[in-house]
Amino acid sequence: MKETPWGEMSYLEYRWKLEFGKYEYDQIATAAETMDLNWFVSVWDAESVAFMEQYDPIAYKVGSPCLTDKSLLEAVRATGRPAILSTGMSTLEEVNTAVTRLGATNATEIVLCHTTSAYPTPLEEMNLRVLDSYKKRKMFQIIPGFSCHSLAHTPAVVAVALGAKYIEYHFTDDRSQWGSDQGVSMEPALFQEMVERVRMTEAMMGDGQKRVLSSEVAAMKKLRRYVGAEEQVYAKA
Repeated sequence: MKETPWGEMSYLEYRWKLEFGKYEYDQIATAAETMDLNWFVSVWDAESVAFMEQYDPIAYKVGSPCLTDKSLLEAVRATGRPAILSTGMSTLEEVNTAVTRLGATNATEIVLCHTTSAYPTPLEEMNLRVLDSYKKRKMFQIIPGFSCHSLAHTPAVVAVALGAKYIEYHFTDDRSQWGSDQGVSMEPALFQEMVERVRMTEAMMGDGQKRVLSSEVAAMKKLRRYVGAEEQVYAKA
């Protein structure tokens, strides 16, 4: 049983009360088109995939609870659309199986999200080095991602530094409102700060090639005893 704004009811009754129908999804589709926004949803069963196909979504999200749902994964694969898979509360063997069911031969269209399914997630249980583990396994020729259940933006920054190309946070316009996930949802100002820090991190990471950069040439000329014939090469680097 659960206490809700509509009184005490079972969790299933509560979920049904919050469920969107075609009318609400039509409104979402219209608003997204007006604002030129791409949108997609987390699907929890094959029937939801079939329903969502009418909206031509750019991708499907499969949440951590559904990682072992064979029929759902196969339904997502059958659409041919990119899949975003969260991997919380799962073993590496279960992740292997899910990636295969989503279509390992088309793996570049799978975003594999490391996540910890605790709300909020203690920082010491983020385990962000899993991103390295995913990248090292040959079958995971995927787009690495990170789904965060925390109000801290440092995990996103570290994840990007470790190679994540997709970042996901819960979002709300007002955390004081009633709702199941409000406590771990970012409000606009904090979300904007997180995005800014992620963009800074991307800019700072560079390409990994060690060379003399153009911003270093003046200091090199001033501080080095000798600048050889390669000076012009450095100046163009």
